[in-house]
Amino acid sequence: MKKLFAALLTLCMVFGMAVPAFAAGDPLTIRFYYGGADYGRYKEGWIDVGNIDTGAGRFYAAINFGDEEIGGDINPADKSITGSHDLIGSAWLYYDVEVADSSDFSVALPKGPSYHYPGSEYSPPETTEFAAWVVSDGNGGYKELDGSVTAEDVQNAIVTDEEGKRVAVIKAAFPAVVIDKNALTYEETGHPKYAVILRANGGTFAEDGSDHLYVCPQSLEYSALNDFFVEASCPKPSNGDMVFAGWYKDEACTDGPVTYLNINDDLKEEPAYVAPYVPMDLYARWEPAGFVPGNTSTPADEPGGPSDNSAPVPSDEGNSNLPFAIGAIAAILLLGLLTLLFLLWKGPVTLSFYYGGADYGSYRDGLVNLGRVDTKAGKLQAVYRYLDPETKMWKTLVGTINPEDKSIDNDDPRLLKGKLYYNRKPFLRLKFSVPLPDGVDYHFPGGEGAEPVTVSFAAWMVKDGNGGYKALEDPVTSKAVKPAVETEKVKRRKVLITAAFRSEMADEYALNDENGNPRYAVRLHANGGAFEADGTDLLYMKPRSLEFADQELFYVEATCLKPTSSGKVFTGWYRDKACTAGPVTGLKILEELKERPVREAPYAPMDLYAKWETQES
Repeated sequence: MKKLFAALLTLCMVFGMAVPAFAAGDPLTIRFYYGGADYGRYKEGWIDVGNIDTGAGRFYAAINFGDEEIGGDINPADKSITGSHDLIGSAWLYYDVEVADSSDFSVALPKGPSYHYPGSEYSPPETTEFAAWVVSDGNGGYKELDGSVTAEDVQNAIVTDEEGKRVAVIKAAFPAVVIDKNALTYEETGHPKYAVILRANGGTFAEDGSDHLYVCPQSLEYSALNDFFVEASCPKPSNGDMVFAGWYKDEACTDGPVTYLNINDDLKEEPAYVAPYVPMDLYARWEPAGFVPGNTSTPADEPGGPSDNSAPVPSDEGNSNLPFAIGAIAAILLLGLLTLLFLLWKGPVTLSFYYGGADYGSYRDGLVNLGRVDTKAGKLQAVYRYLDPETKMWKTLVGTINPEDKSIDNDDPRLLKGKLYYNRKPFLRLKFSVPLPDGVDYHFPGGEGAEPVTVSFAAWMVKDGNGGYKALEDPVTSKAVKPAVETEKVKRRKVLITAAFRSEMADEYALNDENGNPRYAVRLHANGGAFEADGTDLLYMKPRSLEFADQELFYVEATCLKPTSSGKVFTGWYRDKACTAGPVTGLKILEELKERPVREAPYAPMDLYAKWETQES
């Protein structure tokens, strides 16, 4: 094994030196975000996105619900979508184009979206047209794109998402609205119409010939964004032969240019949504005729210009074969390395033990007990996912925990809500055997009017490859988790192992809590046997997952009480008395244990029937 590792290390070092001369630019995803446009309104004709070339890219709707991304691919020909979840109607629209070489590309801009409000009894129809596609300029602002997007356009906007994929987000901007200075609040609510005062600063506006305009962004109203793309969406004044050169915060035009403002953060002096407030002043800057905005060319009489007599840059003439030779060697080494890795069971796999809904704050405060965690063999971590308001992408905060004193190496306060994981990485092995960690218990200390409660761990669960879940026995082996291995987009292989918690017997007359919300339950039929708990052939069992572990999965097989029958062996739970539909090992609480809309009572518990096999003598 040591020799193998040394050989791999040598190959990697050689490859690492050769790649810079051989490899092209890394792959990149150009992501067009259609403001707050969602699939429901798109399907109903409220949103027009024009012609989408699904042959060149992927058109889809996506929304995050908890840790789950909900969405599907859209067929623009008939507006159909591959997903069927109820929340898809609210999912935002994206169009992704993949470029293989991020160092040099040109991608045609799609048509921008328009919003169409069909009107009602109380309000007339209204259409909001598209203004421009904009991208971050790397200086806290945004620049407008024209015709196509190039590698140079997005070089300052590239981010790496949580899966390791490089993405440049391009956003839709919508024309701002000229409003009356006396109408800066909504009549029905009193909320402010956040605005800026555009001052022509020596020029005039074609809209009314004045030297100033009150302008309100449409982002907040139509695209559900706090983004105000000033440069791209506001009308511009004119000033004879002078060239408009941007908006600035001061009359002398030293503070700027301002191309972007956050509506709730930048356009208020009182707390957000509180009126009255003072609109922000922005001043036009003017340059003489011939000025080109963004021009960085060097004049001929300055160093580096055409007349500059600096020493010439040496050419690479005579070495034209060198890059080819290096590239060929790198390709051969890469092929050998990939072959070797393939023979060694496709590389490493990460076993992620997920402690239910346990978070770092509850663990630190002693409400969660994880038992002993072997940090020499793996990492105990808190993970918190959040939606970045800038990129509209989900990002991940991670902190590594020392279980001896429960300290964490990341002081971001959001990690108090970070979910707990214990990660083990058996590396490059055809077979492995990893000890299961201790399970997790939840301890509610009680309070005024509430008794202390402890929720006990039942089992570690993993997907069985047939749409269900199975309980793992100690130790966990490569064979046991093989059906559950998933490969992420960045080629990392992982297995998610989730904690399950003991279910609780419930009274058939107490299936709603004090607030009237249903306590989702199943009705277990012994089907010829009996339950030792009360000697009956029927039990109501409710999952603890939703209440204590913040999980929507109900691991029926692992957490529910099992009946007994003389001379027979219990072999699982089924949906029908004849035991043909099943076995049922896991249920989605909010989707499968209801007959009415989520969290509405009353509802009918699901019936599950025990299956029996004759016990072999």
